[in-house]
Amino acid sequence: HLESAARLRPADAEARYRLGALLRDLGKREAALAELDEAVRVDRTHPRAAYERALALHDLGRYADAEKALEDFLFAFPADPFTDVARRMLEELRAP
Repeated sequence: HLESAARLRPADAEARYRLGALLRDLGKREAALAELDEAVRVDRTHPRAAYERALALHDLGRYADAEKALEDFLFAFPADPFTDVARRMLEELRAP
């Protein structure tokens, strides 16, 4: 149903975020990133989509992109409940 919702309402960032998160959970990394990219493009104020996109980039081994996405997330959503975990992940990515 999420895939149908995302296709029927391409401007629905929430549907795209949920589909991307589900695809990520299923291990469909490239497809997940595509949906999360679209969710963020449609709504740059969607914190979960921005955070999940950073995780998807990390899953794909795109660590520099994941680092940038986490920085963007922390800058855009400093009060989000996931900021602590995002900061720890960013520290791990920056560790030698």
